[in-house]
Amino acid sequence: MTAPQREDYPFIEPSDPDGIRAEREAYTLPLSVPNDDTLLDRITGAWFGRICGCLLGKPVEGISSEELKTLLVRTGNWPMTRYIDREELTPEV
Repeated sequence: MTAPQREDYPFIEPSDPDGIRAEREAYTLPLSVPNDDTLLDRITGAWFGRICGCLLGKPVEGISSEELKTLLVRTGNWPMTRYIDREELTPEV
């Protein structure tokens, strides 16, 4: 099923495999692949960054900078030098 396209639509967006391949072949990107050691180092760094961000950032996700600073000051952790302890997150804080 093909939806009608506006006459003035400036983009080419084929829906069939042959049309997609034809458009793709019009563009070539320079491809440089790092050596195995560099690639492994980059992938490892990306995963460590993702893991750390997910685990360490989760308790404060969505908190504004000012709210975070207030929390850290109240818990004696400003400037931040340690994890935020669950026990510190009382209703008063």
